[in-house]
Amino acid sequence: FTANITDANLFALNIDKSDPDLRASCYLIANARGNSVNTLNGEIKLLNSLFTKKDKQLQIYDISVLSENASGYSRITLRSDMMDAEMKGTYELTRIGDAVRYFVYTYLPSLADSTVLKTAIPNHSLELTATIKNAKPVLDFFLPGYSIAENSQVNLTYLPESQNIRMSLQTPKLIAKGITWNNLNMLMEGNNDSLDLEAGGKNLILGKKLTLENFTLYSDIGQDKAGLRIRWNNWQDLQYKGDIRAMGKISRQQGNRFPHFDISLYPARIVTNDTLWTINPGEIRIDSTHIVFDNLVINHGNEYFKLDGTLSELSSDKMNILFHRFNLANLNGIAATSGYKLGGVLNGNASVSDIYRNTLFTSLLKIDSLMINNEMLGNAQISSKWDNDRKA
Repeated sequence: FTANITDANLFALNIDKSDPDLRASCYLIANARGNSVNTLNGEIKLLNSLFTKKDKQLQIYDISVLSENASGYSRITLRSDMMDAEMKGTYELTRIGDAVRYFVYTYLPSLADSTVLKTAIPNHSLELTATIKNAKPVLDFFLPGYSIAENSQVNLTYLPESQNIRMSLQTPKLIAKGITWNNLNMLMEGNNDSLDLEAGGKNLILGKKLTLENFTLYSDIGQDKAGLRIRWNNWQDLQYKGDIRAMGKISRQQGNRFPHFDISLYPARIVTNDTLWTINPGEIRIDSTHIVFDNLVINHGNEYFKLDGTLSELSSDKMNILFHRFNLANLNGIAATSGYKLGGVLNGNASVSDIYRNTLFTSLLKIDSLMINNEMLGNAQISSKWDNDRKA
């Protein structure tokens, strides 16, 4: 059959509930048979598709989806200007969600919904290959702030009996909300016991200024634990490098809807501008009602800052930030994009509380020899406190 769809409101049709102004128009040609999407055989084409919302529009000229099913074996082929992809194996589209939940449950049972085990485990083996072409217009429209470069490659194989999985991603550039990873190569491999992830690239750029050269990430996941190690090194005379390790543990008490996270930071070293900073062992605990920082200290000799305390819905809980002989010039790598160059030595403490309702910031900070853009301003003091009578 064919259909000329004009100005369909995807929000009203319960197709996309993210934007009430999202509308679509297209010419649809369907030449397929089957009593469900799991048994569909044939081709569906979308021609001259137009998506609009308040201040944007997206036009896609030709999308073709070819579906083949026979004797429990399925193949779907996608052809379009944005991506070419093929997925084949013994899967059912309507149970892909169950398969993903069981996959997560294998390694992080406290994170997944255990009710998935009440049904038979989906016997979904599959192979996926995808080549990214021009995805920028689609991502700009549906996921602004995200981008993946042309000629990116994704490959995935999965065998459910032993949870054998191998997934690779190669892309010249990946962007996510101001974070850019250039020449990224990622490999994920797993079995019944553990899931290992390794990713590395030319550099990782945070914002517009901070660049971590030769950035790599390693993680091993299993039995409700996830180890993490990140490293970077510019391999130049003026050193900028780091090696940070952490272990995350997940738990969930019976009857609780949300899991609990415990993150342990191991001793670590960061070198910026040939200056060595040490991260001391510390703990972060997270659940649905609060975040606890337990003795997180980063120091260079007798210069340090420390995070300690609790952020929660209780106004009596607070997170404390302590500075001791902290040189503000350490912030210039981050502050440079704002046009300010800082100098001076910061001492004192600050606290943050009630972040879920009326965030309260109090402080007593002293800066010796404050400089901004190489202009000496002298000593400064920053003091703020809560006046309960004035509510200010």
